[in-house]
Amino acid sequence: MSEVKKIATREAFGETLVELGKKHPELVVLDADLAGASMAQLLGASGPVTSDKDKVNPVQVDDHIKLLSYNLIADALSEPVLWPGGDIFNVVNYLYTSGNWGEDNDVFLIDMPSGAGDVPINLYTAFPVDGTIIVGEPSELAVVPLQRCV
Repeated sequence: MSEVKKIATREAFGETLVELGKKHPELVVLDADLAGASMAQLLGASGPVTSDKDKVNPVQVDDHIKLLSYNLIADALSEPVLWPGGDIFNVVNYLYTSGNWGEDNDVFLIDMPSGAGDVPINLYTAFPVDGTIIVGEPSELAVVPLQRCV
């Protein structure tokens, strides 16, 4: 699944909120795909990420989108992220629980790695989930892995 398609889906979701009467929908994005964390580049976001006491402040991408991504806090983007699944989830958990997300968010989107690995499974069991949007390509090779994730 290309990151561009994920971004297009997020944008379409935001446009749907506008059509439903929300003039300026507040979107929050947590990039939980640490090895493939590309949301910052695709959204044109840059750090540094700041903190207030024990809270990490997401980067304001534009007037209505906040983002926390590993790419915004990593020392070197070219360094491999070869961590056990539990370690990756600990980082995602820290970003989720320590994020200074604010109160007036309409939608909290979590961009997850592909597949049914440790991060998605742990996210679904540890955090409140109201719904899931699964984005895939219309090909037989993409449909089977997506069906396994649902």
